[in-house]
Amino acid sequence: MADRPQAPRSPEVEHELGTGGDHDIVKGPRASDDATFVRVGTAEDPFDADLIASALDEANIPVVARAQKDHLLDPLVNPNAPFWAIMVPAEHEPIAREIVERRHAELRASAGDLERAASEEERSTEAPGEMPFPPLGS
Repeated sequence: MADRPQAPRSPEVEHELGTGGDHDIVKGPRASDDATFVRVGTAEDPFDADLIASALDEANIPVVARAQKDHLLDPLVNPNAPFWAIMVPAEHEPIAREIVERRHAELRASAGDLERAASEEERSTEAPGEMPFPPLGS
């Protein structure tokens, strides 16, 4: 048959659960339509949430990291820090919890190295004997 022009297809939604908010991080294979998602951990910020979601994606586990508060408005009315809930289908819960715990341990272990590197970088940009800020009252 001759090639017929195809009507443009609308983009397919990969994960219905991840389409509701701007703060969702969705990775991994498509979950079944009847999957029940359970929380297997949390992350303190979107960077850690993305790293944890990537680790679960590497294990071929569908994952959604969903922000639990609006970062622009909530600080005005709710002083509690935001967090991201890490959710996976219930059938992947045991292995996902292990992966999340392992990733949290890796993040905690690297936190000291990152702080030291930031301090060294800051010291290297300061002139010798110069105070980074002028003394108060001068």
